[in-house]
Amino acid sequence: MIVVSDTSPILNLAAIGRLDLLHQCYGQVLIPQAVWDEIGAIGKELSGLAGLGRSDWLEVRQVTNRITLAPGVVG
Repeated sequence: MIVVSDTSPILNLAAIGRLDLLHQCYGQVLIPQAVWDEIGAIGKELSGLAGLGRSDWLEVRQVTNRITLAPGVVG
């Protein structure tokens, strides 16, 4: 299963040292570039994020359909 994550699950699981749960539960996890940027800005002090950028199960992608990001739009 492939899922798209926002910042909170990644930072919260990293904070308790259980980021591996995302990979175990979902396999491939996609995040938008904006989420990756936010993780970089907020999570610098979280040791649980070490090596996240080299993981083979996390993929950063640019959003290509920006209309689905508009508030109230269900895609």
